[in-house]
Amino acid sequence: MTAQNPFDNLASEYEAWFVENMIPFQSELLALKQVVPVDKKGVEIGIGNGIFKKELGI
Repeated sequence: MTAQNPFDNLASEYEAWFVENMIPFQSELLALKQVVPVDKKGVEIGIGNGIFKKELGI
């Protein structure tokens, strides 16, 4: 029996938190905009469905 990935059970709640808490989300987004490479080449390492990647246009 394979263990289920815990994130699979909580993915929708994780994403909903950012929607419900727009001020912290916008704050994190502004911080990321300061460090994302100008040429947009890099690696995104994280969890979720790409809410930051989508907002950063990468």
